[in-house]
Amino acid sequence: MDPTAGSCYWTTERDGEVKLRLGKNSENEPPITVPDLIMSAATKYSHYLAIGSKYKKSWQLLTYIEYYEACRRAAKAFLKVGLERFHGVGIMGFNSTEWVIANIGAIMAGGISVGILCSNSPKACQVIAEASEMDIFVWKGFLDLADDISDEKLDQVIDSQKPNQCCALVYNQGTSEIPKAMMLSHDNITWTTAAAVQSLGFKCPPNGQEVLVSYLPLCFAGAQILDVWVAISVAGTVYFPSPEAGKWNGPPRAPGTGFLTEMLREVQPTTFCGIPHISQPPCFGLAKKLTFDPARKFLGLNHCQQFLNLGLGLPRATVEFFLSLDIPIFELYGLSECSGLHALSSHQAFRLLSSHTKVEKENQEDIGNLCMWGRHIFMGYLNDKESTEEKVDSQGWLHTNNLGFLDMDKFLYVMGNSNDMITLSSGEVINPNPIEERVKTRIPIVRYVMVVGQDAPYLCALLTLKCQINPETGEARSALTSEVVACCRKLRSQSTWLTDVLDNRDPLVTEFISQGIQDVNAEAPSEGTKIIKWVILDNDFSVGGGELGPMSKLNRTIVAKIYQEDIQKFYESSSS
Repeated sequence: MDPTAGSCYWTTERDGEVKLRLGKNSENEPPITVPDLIMSAATKYSHYLAIGSKYKKSWQLLTYIEYYEACRRAAKAFLKVGLERFHGVGIMGFNSTEWVIANIGAIMAGGISVGILCSNSPKACQVIAEASEMDIFVWKGFLDLADDISDEKLDQVIDSQKPNQCCALVYNQGTSEIPKAMMLSHDNITWTTAAAVQSLGFKCPPNGQEVLVSYLPLCFAGAQILDVWVAISVAGTVYFPSPEAGKWNGPPRAPGTGFLTEMLREVQPTTFCGIPHISQPPCFGLAKKLTFDPARKFLGLNHCQQFLNLGLGLPRATVEFFLSLDIPIFELYGLSECSGLHALSSHQAFRLLSSHTKVEKENQEDIGNLCMWGRHIFMGYLNDKESTEEKVDSQGWLHTNNLGFLDMDKFLYVMGNSNDMITLSSGEVINPNPIEERVKTRIPIVRYVMVVGQDAPYLCALLTLKCQINPETGEARSALTSEVVACCRKLRSQSTWLTDVLDNRDPLVTEFISQGIQDVNAEAPSEGTKIIKWVILDNDFSVGGGELGPMSKLNRTIVAKIYQEDIQKFYESSSS
């Protein structure tokens, strides 16, 4: 079989085949399928512990050979109930043993795995189900159906699969947009996995066994690559939270709070992957009083050797805090369209091996549109030729819509997304991301900032103060965090609630924020990039409120709709 048989680097057909981006280098990984990957692990590491889920305070554990056999049983059950080739299997649920077995079983059976976010609206779920042509939703108790399907029939289906065919759909879920289906091939998953293992230097038996905790939503490509596929590739052990912990409706919770800390302390992970939200919680106030080993033990990370941040970049203050605890955090950058990973920072590398980055349409500061090339680039958008042609050019380069630059050593700096850019009425185009980061650095009591000003004469800012989080719902409370209260006391302010500072009720806090904005403006490269007006909002942003996506990314469109009146007030005097 020639894995490069596809005539084009992209396709929009679920049963299409793409041309693989195979280079001339000898270190190229040979193309394999997902079933090949897990069968290899089950063969080499059959008796090593693979996965564990906690039910009613006791662990249910599977070795790699048991894991593999459970996936085969799931595949047989899918075939029994009529799963057609290249049709979808919808998996909607919190991270669990059942989730990953359904995921792999669907692929083994020749179907397409489709992870669905639990917090999706009914409309979004309907769009995903119809576009994916789902034959099956999982699950409960259907594994017994596997008994009617022979091993030979399943093996025929597995043997018919090719590395350059689609095996998974990933959706841009949790946004205000209509979900768009991104097709990932077997090779997208297996190559990205191999590249991540090499680039990040994971251990593999007999030299040690990686231990991971899976809590970030597996319907996102980056989380799935690390928690499922990398774990299988290096024969690591993955632990899942109990079903009770899965009832949490907010963003993933931070070490030091609730079920996650309990799991970390119990299973002692060797690699921990988080997102910006969980790296900046109020609970680190206690950790700050500790040093090195005591702090790591308090957070349940005393055996952890790799700390990874997936998603948006971390503020410098957060990075420096963790470094003070002898915890260096390595950043990972990627999109669903590149299988979740592209650039990284680690002791071994700063990008996935054999992948490439270029910058197009650079401005005077050498900042331009980022483009990627490699075997991790997705197949295309399902049934959407127009969007696919806009995203992937004839040479196979993925145009990300992200802005950034490469320094002299080819390190990548991501500055934001072109869709975030603000054009003032003067015609000046401004990137709000660095301005927002400066505000959070200068005014540490601020948790979220959104700069506005599209088609307006000047910039303004919506600010939220750091409020306590309800551990049961994930919603922000009106009580200020201990960090903010401590700052207020230094200012000789007695404020403890958000309502104490709204509408300029606390002149000391108002003056503190005003001074911080002035400091930010002093660093502005032009008059147009200065913040002229600002307001403290009456609620902190949250996933449940819609202001944040599932991975805590700011939903600018939704925030603009929710706080439309506040934004209009900024410009009422200037328009009259």
